[in-house]
Amino acid sequence: MLLRRRFEAVIDDLAQARRVLDDPTPVADTATGRLGEATTRAIGETGEIEAAFRGVRDESANNGLLTPAIEARLMGEIADPLAAAAAGPLSTLASACRAPAADGSADGATDSLATRADAALQALRAVLARMLELESFNEVVEKLRGVIEAQEGLRRDTLEQQRRRARELLE
Repeated sequence: MLLRRRFEAVIDDLAQARRVLDDPTPVADTATGRLGEATTRAIGETGEIEAAFRGVRDESANNGLLTPAIEARLMGEIADPLAAAAAGPLSTLASACRAPAADGSADGATDSLATRADAALQALRAVLARMLELESFNEVVEKLRGVIEAQEGLRRDTLEQQRRRARELLE
């Protein structure tokens, strides 16, 4: 949950920088610089979050809690897509922010940056959606464990009552 919140902050920061591109008041260089800084931060944070999910996977494996389904969720649906987003759309966006406009037009460069920023945000939001699903899955699993524990307690209590009644009948 903490990693998800941290990742949401990364997405919010990048989205705010993206919105600056649509604002006509700032100078294009300022908007591009802000987007470039936000993208660089997003790449770093995304890498750290990816490493943290890989750490969760390793801890689960060390504790004997790693199932193929959990590994597929952690690695295939979160960690690997985070790495792909950092190496793909975020990296492309960072490079575009550093490169001067090829045709010399600020509007063309801004449109290109906006398109690339939107693609990066879409990739990050897709991973966030998977994180939310995994978090919901984990909550359901925890509730199910609680129900199973309660059922086991009820079963033990029932057996104890049956034994007590049997002893009373024998006496």
